[in-house]
Amino acid sequence: MNRKFFSVIACLASVCVLGACSFASQQLSDKRMEEQLLRPGALDSPVATNFDEYHFKFLDKYRIVHAWPVTSACKYAGRRTMYKMGETSYGEVQWVLDIIEEGRSTKQRDADPGWNFNRFVRSVKVQRPVYDTVNGVRGIVRYEENEEGLQPICFEAWVGSSHAVTIFLYQRTVDQWQDALAKWSKGAYLGKDAVQGIDTVMGNKWHVYRLPLKPREMNRVAGAYELRILPIGDTGYTFAMEFGATVESLENPQAHAAFQAMFNRLIESVKIEPLTPAIEADMAQLKAKAFEIVRQNCLRMKNPPGYCKKYLEPQ
Repeated sequence: MNRKFFSVIACLASVCVLGACSFASQQLSDKRMEEQLLRPGALDSPVATNFDEYHFKFLDKYRIVHAWPVTSACKYAGRRTMYKMGETSYGEVQWVLDIIEEGRSTKQRDADPGWNFNRFVRSVKVQRPVYDTVNGVRGIVRYEENEEGLQPICFEAWVGSSHAVTIFLYQRTVDQWQDALAKWSKGAYLGKDAVQGIDTVMGNKWHVYRLPLKPREMNRVAGAYELRILPIGDTGYTFAMEFGATVESLENPQAHAAFQAMFNRLIESVKIEPLTPAIEADMAQLKAKAFEIVRQNCLRMKNPPGYCKKYLEPQ
C-alpha cells in the first residue's frame, strides 16, 4: 500500500539552481493542492508527494544520494538528467557537481569561479558596520561580527501548518555538534525535555534529538522538534536533517502525520556509499545525460548565451 504523502509549495522562494522550472505546470497544481491540504479533513484520501533525487560525489570518497520535494530546489550547483514518473509521483534525478576540498575551503568542482559553496558548509564570519547618528551626523559607530556561513543547503516551510524541513551539510563532526547545539534554537535539543538516541535507518546510524511540541515563537514558521545528524564516514563532515513543528501543527492532526511521513521518506532516501568503479561509471553516465540536455537546449536557441559555448564545441 502506498504511503500517504503530499506535496505543497514553499512559502519562501528558492533559487532555481538545478532547472526545476520544467515542473512549472505541475507546481501550479501543487499550489492549489496546498490550499486544500490546510482545510479540516483535507487528507482523508491519499495524496502523493513528489521528490527530486540529488546525486553527487563527495570528497572523491563517497557518493551521496538524497531526495527532496520538487516544490523547491536545493542549492547545489548541478543539472537535471532525467524525468521520473511513478504510479503516484514524479520528479527529476539531479546530477550535482562534485563536492571537494581545496585548502580550507569546500567547493564544487568546475563550478563558476564566483560560486560560493563554502557558505553552506563552513562558518564564514564577517565584520559588518553598525550605523548610528552622533551629534547630528550619521556614520559607522562600530563593527559587529556576523555569521554568514552554515546556511541550509535545502529548506522548505509551510506557514499555514507551522512546519519546516531543512537539510544541512556541514564541515562539523558529531562531537562538534554538541557545542553548536548549546546555541541552536536556544539550546532546546539539549534541554531537560529533549530525548536523544541512535536510530538506524536503511543502514545509516542517525544521532537523533527529539522534543515535545511547543507553542510557536513570534516571527518563526516552526520550532525545534526533531533533528537527525549523520556522519559522512571519516571525513569530519555531517549530513543533518531537521523537522520543525509546533503545538499549532496539531490543529490538523492528519496534516501533521502526513508531514511526519514525508520527513521519514526523506530520511529513508539518504544513501552514503564508498566510490566504486560501478558507481563512478553511473555518475559519469548521469553527467553525460545532464550535458546532453543542456546541449540540446542550446541548439534550439537562435542566439545561445555565453554558457552554451562549452556545450556546443565538438567533444
